[in-house]
Amino acid sequence: MASTPDNLLEEAYALLDRNNLSGALERFRQINQHDPNNAEVWLMTGAIEGEMGASDSAIEHIQQALSIDPQYVDAYLTLAHLHQASGRPAAAIEACKAALDIDAEDSELWTLLSGLNGAVGDLEPAIACAEKALSIDPNSSQAKINLANALIGAGDPARAVSLYRQAIESSPQHRQTCIGLLGYAQLLSGDAATAVTTLRQAIELNPGSPQQHEHLGVALIAVGHHAQALVQFNSAFSTTPSDALRLHIATALEEMGDAVRALEQLKSQEPQAADATLMRARRAAILHRRGDNDAAENLIAPLLDAQTPNADTLLTFARICHRSKRCEHALSLLDDAIESSAQTAEQRSALLFARGRLHDRQGDYADAFSSWQQAHEYDSMPYDADAYIHYVDHLITESEQLETQPLAHTQSSNIKMIFIVGMPRSGSSLIEQILASHPSVRAAGEARGIFDCVGALQQQYGAGAYPRCLNDLSATDIGALQALYFARIDSSDSSITHITDKMPHNFQHLALVHRLFPDAAIIHCARNPLDTCLSCYAQHFSGYHGYTRTLESLGNHYRQYERLISFYRDQMELPMMELWYEDLVNNLEPLARELVKHCGLHWHDACLSYYQNPSSVRTASYDQVTQPVYSDSVERWRHYAPYLSGLRSALDIPE
Repeated sequence: MASTPDNLLEEAYALLDRNNLSGALERFRQINQHDPNNAEVWLMTGAIEGEMGASDSAIEHIQQALSIDPQYVDAYLTLAHLHQASGRPAAAIEACKAALDIDAEDSELWTLLSGLNGAVGDLEPAIACAEKALSIDPNSSQAKINLANALIGAGDPARAVSLYRQAIESSPQHRQTCIGLLGYAQLLSGDAATAVTTLRQAIELNPGSPQQHEHLGVALIAVGHHAQALVQFNSAFSTTPSDALRLHIATALEEMGDAVRALEQLKSQEPQAADATLMRARRAAILHRRGDNDAAENLIAPLLDAQTPNADTLLTFARICHRSKRCEHALSLLDDAIESSAQTAEQRSALLFARGRLHDRQGDYADAFSSWQQAHEYDSMPYDADAYIHYVDHLITESEQLETQPLAHTQSSNIKMIFIVGMPRSGSSLIEQILASHPSVRAAGEARGIFDCVGALQQQYGAGAYPRCLNDLSATDIGALQALYFARIDSSDSSITHITDKMPHNFQHLALVHRLFPDAAIIHCARNPLDTCLSCYAQHFSGYHGYTRTLESLGNHYRQYERLISFYRDQMELPMMELWYEDLVNNLEPLARELVKHCGLHWHDACLSYYQNPSSVRTASYDQVTQPVYSDSVERWRHYAPYLSGLRSALDIPE
């Protein structure tokens, strides 16, 4: 029987069902010879050729279909996909728009156009197209993914998190694609702890992805797991070495206290590399934190002549410019950079904080306060004052049910812990440096081990059962929690007998601290509340400090901190030494000796020369603790009295 076009068409589709592309293509070509005016056949010919990699021929044949039927929406859609696959996004966008002129209610077309716009960086139309697609088909998982991708680029990661979750829940086949994107969005939105869990899942699904390892490393840095972060960065670097990863590796090493290896990492192998300037600026920052300011300034001096110095360069220069009396130059550069569209919101915020600090140094207090106000406009960390009050209520109520005597147990380490707690900016770094200058003491910085233990307990017993669940801990449980705590801390040096942990917000969990380490020394750092809150407001914190956004929220947070400290000290009668910053500044040696004695240490004269300690200080106070004690920060609030009425009200301090 002779092959008719109808027979050939039936055979072609049957071959397609069996995935026999070459056989189907042959049949469609035969039909074209019999009937050259069949738009459907030209479309199928082009579509199969595209699948087989012959994109130029495919596009030519689909255009032939459109010349026959200019209203053929499927042909435009296929043409758009072909242009996209061939790296011609502009042509793909035009094909989508042409199809939408015919059928403006096609969700698939709007979804594709959204993805195409996002791929070329046109975020506003990408968002608008994805939202249009979802208005037509609210269940389109791909439209949700495209919208989330565009929102990431537009700086709205919180909304992206919700969309990625919806896409994964509605279409499990998208899990492998979306789980890593979800983790990245969680990281960008400030939820680093959740991002760690999500990104670990992403790596289980796709262990060979260097990008997932890099993002996990960044998240681990954010939650204080620096050694684990280093493993992830090294994994990514082993497959895709880059200067960007060198920067991450250097960050992890510095956070681990290994400034020497960090500096070595930052010596770019290619002086003209894209990230060479950033690496040089980061080296200068580390040298500054180690007290080598001349070397730091020599490194960044050439970078300041660039048309637009990068943010890292300017932030380091702003820290050291007063040493060479170049504050006005620094302010001018900061002003230009802040106005530049090249800065991200995070960079602009950091630059505004730096500008405020320089104005403060020069006595321009109105300009300083204005800069800090502008900086806080970029804060993204949420803070619910009422929720925090309820949390403190819960901690106190549940702690009242605790047994007064800790369970006798064997500590999993011979190290004696020293916990330095209080509000941030209340003198904890100064106390840490005094103690860390003792040859038997190692500073662990702001370790997050206690928060790890809290998380483990809440996961085991339920969030509502903590801290009352401390009554249920066996000696084995306590040993496991101690091991979890020490997993973050290097205690391998046999000459070290004491380790400091200066995570300020450990003040929330002193009942747990005492239960795990009943022999630990607890130092409560206190400072004038107006000075404390103002100093927090003027500081560019990284994550977990949403309460610093306004002076009023700072005052409310401070009042809750006072409640908890008073409860632990007066009602639970936990042993702690209270050190007021103002007293320490004015009476350093006697109080330093008392501090060292309280920690169970013999006196060492190096404790008075803490500012000569070569270890790199990695918190916001490194400028202050790398020089001899001074009293400039005492009653600093008086310079800003006109702006503090809301803070005074929150603290219940009369004018």
